[in-house]
Amino acid sequence: HFEMSFDLENEGTRWFDIHYAPEKTPSGRINGFYTLTIDLTEKKQAQEEQARLKDRLRQAQKMEAIGTLSGGIAHDFNNILSGIFGYSELAKIHIKDPEKATEYIKRIYEGAQRASSLIEQILTFSRQTKPSRQAVNLFSLLTEALKLIRSSFPSNIEIREVFNSKASVLADSTQIHQVIMNLCTNALHAMASSGGILTISLKEVNFLENEIHQDIQIMKGGYALIEVRDTGPGISEEIRDKIFDPYFTTKEVGKGTGLGLAVVNGIIKKHNGFIKLSSIPGKGTRFKVYLPLAGQDGPVQKNDTHENGDLTGHGTIMLVDDEAAIIETQQAILERHGYRVRGFDSVISALETFRETPDQFDLVITDMTMPQMTGDILSKEILNIRSEIPVVMCTGYHEAFTKEDAYRLGISAYIRKPVMASEMLQIVRNLLETGSVKDSMLPKS
Repeated sequence: HFEMSFDLENEGTRWFDIHYAPEKTPSGRINGFYTLTIDLTEKKQAQEEQARLKDRLRQAQKMEAIGTLSGGIAHDFNNILSGIFGYSELAKIHIKDPEKATEYIKRIYEGAQRASSLIEQILTFSRQTKPSRQAVNLFSLLTEALKLIRSSFPSNIEIREVFNSKASVLADSTQIHQVIMNLCTNALHAMASSGGILTISLKEVNFLENEIHQDIQIMKGGYALIEVRDTGPGISEEIRDKIFDPYFTTKEVGKGTGLGLAVVNGIIKKHNGFIKLSSIPGKGTRFKVYLPLAGQDGPVQKNDTHENGDLTGHGTIMLVDDEAAIIETQQAILERHGYRVRGFDSVISALETFRETPDQFDLVITDMTMPQMTGDILSKEILNIRSEIPVVMCTGYHEAFTKEDAYRLGISAYIRKPVMASEMLQIVRNLLETGSVKDSMLPKS
């Protein structure tokens, strides 16, 4: 049997499950075929609706978790901004003392990097993307997740990490990140009033035989074990069996919907893993997440570093951004390194100028989200006029326009703000010298 879809007039697409079998004579000769056709359209529509609801459930839970962490995140941002403001004042006071002023400016730069890292973690957690599985290094993922956890947890909760593996699993990194954040926010709720210790550990275990756990077939082989343990009040025995049910919660009204652990369980099952819960009332709770190993350790992800070397170059650059401060700083940096730059805070003015003198420019750098016209439309118009000109797309955050969309459009490089000066200079120089830029040169996005 097989499934087929047909586009029917006035009815749209309908799905059918078609079964057929030969009709044979007593001598075995095929005389014809029996056919049974079953309309699957309603079943297909129900499955699609169920998938949409599950996606919405996962996203709702992410927003709930971010709401839980928002106080701690705001606290950390205020600390970072306090440092930036403070060091800015000190730099102004000591402007005639180059050594001291340079040290304060360095501290401002470090604070901006901390803020950038925190934003990236929030976006990673909240991003609504289609699941995409690849080899994920759990050591790197947990290390990154801990940055957000440390920023958002109160000081009366001590956070410990015990990582004894750098194993990789075949997974959707955003969903596994969500699992970690959900389990940790549950621990936060458990210890919020009295404080305690949160321990996150990672190691590898091996199952020598096939097993059954919670009606799930566990295949023998190697697994990564992520354990999240707290020293909160624990979970009583009578509610442990209900803890993974949707909307079951022990939290007060307004403190959460109870979606978190149901979502965690669903994600882990989809990754062919399983989760175990153990708890001792008065002493704490332990969640163990098992995920099948990818078969080979992946490399520990590190931030891309580039040899600065000589980043000077030559050429005329069109710089388009509705934020005056970005134009001012990027233009100054690029001009200091030998480039001629024309900055535009109006995308309409930029496009009109390019139409009038397209050969005046060697490269275009544009923001994505701008009034009057978005960066992707501007890029398309520019590439229609001069298809070979390199275009660099910079975006603060735009979920609907991805790196893949940019490359399909013909954009040469897609980078997320904030962009370090050395990174931008490296990209510009490579595009002007070779017409392309390696992915390894692009900042993580």
